[in-house]
Amino acid sequence: MGFNIILKAARAAASVSQALLSDASGIPISSISFFENGRRVPRYDTAQKVLSRTGHRLVLAHTIRPSAVEVADQISADVVAQDNGGAFRSLIQFSDDLVAEFGVNKYALVLAEPAATGDPAWDAALAAIIEYRFNQAGLVPPAWVFDQQRVSATKVTLSGSRFKIDVPESAVAREFLDRNLLIAATSLESV
Repeated sequence: MGFNIILKAARAAASVSQALLSDASGIPISSISFFENGRRVPRYDTAQKVLSRTGHRLVLAHTIRPSAVEVADQISADVVAQDNGGAFRSLIQFSDDLVAEFGVNKYALVLAEPAATGDPAWDAALAAIIEYRFNQAGLVPPAWVFDQQRVSATKVTLSGSRFKIDVPESAVAREFLDRNLLIAATSLESV
């Protein structure tokens, strides 16, 4: 994952502007902007200094699977491209990745709160999939998953299909219903 994605998510989670982060870290705002746009990659000590001002730090995790931050970034790109199928595939792959990881590595994928995807339904879906998989594993999801901004204002059916699909509420897991999302539980199971 690029530092630009990490920094954007950390800033969004901390509700800190580039200017405020520049003042707090002593790093010029032009450098902060370059870091976020992927035009420059900071040295490790600079990255830690900038991230610490958002309440975050870089941590190494023994996994090749993408984190919630990376998945949200991919879903965001799919939202911009109006590719709901791609966004849905990213969500289902992340669901599979959460099942495949164990212990600390499962937490490593979800500790950092991702930036908004640009669509409240996909933000809610990401939170729901994490809560769903953590509940299945008997684990406590991170607190950011329960943020009220991660609830769809209206009922939304999410699927990988271009066609309208009716999903009865009886076929939807509680974690999704609580967020006004209709995704059939069978869609979340790999074959």
